[in-house]
Amino acid sequence: IEPSGDNFADFGTIGSLLDTQAIEPAPGYRRWKLALFERLDPEFRPLLDSVSDDDRFNRIRFGGVRRGGIPELNDPERISAADALEWITDDEIVLGVELDGEVVAYPFRIVGHHELVNDTVGETPVSVVYCTLCRTGLAFDRRVDGQVLDFQTSGMLINSNKIMVDRQTNTLWHHAAGLGIGGALEGTTLDVFPMETTTWAEWFAEHPDTEVLEIPGPIFFDDPERPPIVYPYQPDSPYTAYYDSPLTWFPIRDVSDAFEAKAEVLGIQHAGGVLAVSVADVVSGPSRYFPIGDGVVVVVPNSRGARVYAGGPDVVASFGEAEPGTEVFPAVADTDSAVLTDGSTLDRLAVEQGFWFSWFDRHPDTDWWPR
Repeated sequence: IEPSGDNFADFGTIGSLLDTQAIEPAPGYRRWKLALFERLDPEFRPLLDSVSDDDRFNRIRFGGVRRGGIPELNDPERISAADALEWITDDEIVLGVELDGEVVAYPFRIVGHHELVNDTVGETPVSVVYCTLCRTGLAFDRRVDGQVLDFQTSGMLINSNKIMVDRQTNTLWHHAAGLGIGGALEGTTLDVFPMETTTWAEWFAEHPDTEVLEIPGPIFFDDPERPPIVYPYQPDSPYTAYYDSPLTWFPIRDVSDAFEAKAEVLGIQHAGGVLAVSVADVVSGPSRYFPIGDGVVVVVPNSRGARVYAGGPDVVASFGEAEPGTEVFPAVADTDSAVLTDGSTLDRLAVEQGFWFSWFDRHPDTDWWPR
């Protein structure tokens, strides 16, 4: 590719073609790629070589930073809502987590820069991870086989999705899938907790006792030649230009035209079914019912996302012949469950809110709404 102002577009187009067509690499490709990545960061070689699936290996790309190049936050300081009111704004995005009776808001102005927070909420070790490229935030249980893992940025991507690595086992993890894709825990899937994407005003109104992630100080490194990082931590997104553009910065596989590639969806798996619901078509609206697999879900939106509640076959009859997207009016819809007017109870479900291209790549058989 000749250097030009369209370099990123060329890189994305050609890389997407290679991914979509699943073109077989030439003999010796693995050896060549390992040697190349080793020159980018010596730690890349053993990590990449641990990926046994050839398709995944072929699709992994350098994300522009070395291992740990986007510094994660480890056991960060938190402050009270009263103290946070000195700087937080009503309409800024927060990621809200409630576990073991403890409530924490993770402002996007902070998480958007660090992408990964290793924390403990209540008695539960969690990692709040946000892939800025696919706009997907998830809260993972850090406990695997009795061991608490500490995650960091690997410096590699797959389908413009963040790949994490843990310090304890050097396993590579596909963030959006929560799946170990290389290393000692390859094939392991992390447990996911419900997390809500909302505004500070809405979160604080429902959770006045919430704690808030404190704005970090400068990030210092062990390397004396590497200067400390000081982020601005302004309430607007650090990726505003990227989110305003229909283009991706890194290659992605072709997607269904049900939505634009960077349309935001709620990715829902339940009762053997897979469903993507357009965020733009539900936010700030009424609660809605959707059949899925052998069960049902009710989507209860806020102004930036939604909580989702799920029921099994025993709840299906409550909705009769209702069409997908029909408005419903739960009597209760709190952190853990929703109660319908007929007394049926639905449990809170952990879902994935992010870009369509990320969801479709892993769930090409997904249903979607609106049709």
